[in-house]
Amino acid sequence: MQKEVRIPGAGTNVMAVQYPAGKQPTVIGKPARPIFDYLCEKFEVQPQRTVMMGDRCDTDIKFGRDHGMFTVLVGTGINSMEDVKKFELQNRPDLIPHYFTPALESFLNTM
Repeated sequence: MQKEVRIPGAGTNVMAVQYPAGKQPTVIGKPARPIFDYLCEKFEVQPQRTVMMGDRCDTDIKFGRDHGMFTVLVGTGINSMEDVKKFELQNRPDLIPHYFTPALESFLNTM
């Protein structure tokens, strides 16, 4: 029997500070708007001409979808196509990538 491995994300650290401080955090990372606005301004990002690639649907893909980018889920990380099928059943289009590639190398070979 294979054990499931869970790796804590950034939210774990946020909660460790939030609780004793008694204040709500201001989230600036993916998929929140502030980091998107900063990147657009700093690097002149044009969302309609940008590809957001990542291995997590709840951060990377959601970030791209929420901000009008083409999204690619890379299957070498956190989420898989099985997860995407679950998101489809849950009616979560914000977590469904436009494209899936099993590995970054596979995607680059299509270009």
